[in-house]
Amino acid sequence: MKKLLKLSIFGLLLSVSVGATSTENPLPDTGVGGVYEVMIGTDDSVTLLKYLRQFGFEQIDKGQIGREKARLLYGVDSALTSYRLQNGATASHGLIRILEWETLLVEGIGYAKPETTGQRMMVMRTNDILRIHDVFADARSAGQKWLPTPTVYADLYGMTQGKTDVLNRRTGVREMAVYGELFNLVLFQRYGYTIEGYGAIVAQSPLKTSEITHNDFI
Repeated sequence: MKKLLKLSIFGLLLSVSVGATSTENPLPDTGVGGVYEVMIGTDDSVTLLKYLRQFGFEQIDKGQIGREKARLLYGVDSALTSYRLQNGATASHGLIRILEWETLLVEGIGYAKPETTGQRMMVMRTNDILRIHDVFADARSAGQKWLPTPTVYADLYGMTQGKTDVLNRRTGVREMAVYGELFNLVLFQRYGYTIEGYGAIVAQSPLKTSEITHNDFI
């Protein structure tokens, strides 16, 4: 079983951040790297919290601010209730923050076809990607607004050497996406390698999924 460092996975994300900052104006050393929180705006936190619990996320904090303060902080003329969610004991990265607005500015992209400009994709690891595909395929068959893509295999950094068979097994990930009205996801399952502290899955996670490992934008 191969072991990779977090830095190799976060490299692209961090290079984008650093590349946008000149040497004269370095980023402050906050002690936090990568994705700390993924934010989701909504006017229905009850439904969103219910679905995110299926991925192992539980509310650990809640706060409220009035209309005037929200306008100063976020530029949104609406009162706000904020929920912080955490998956298991992972508190250093990969949390979710739900921003429930009393009055939404716009409807947002919502349920749209894949690769629609403006879509944001939360990415998390799973131990059972086929199970998740079947769950969302069932939901789609029931008439709900979910679109699970087929799973695909991706080799990582050319780590698979030689002809693969029972003794020389492939090293990489099998991944898929789920597009929905509430949120969009990318899920991956590892083959033949580990990264300690990155993609930690706890037994209490109903769909056997981890914290948010990274985030994609279209």
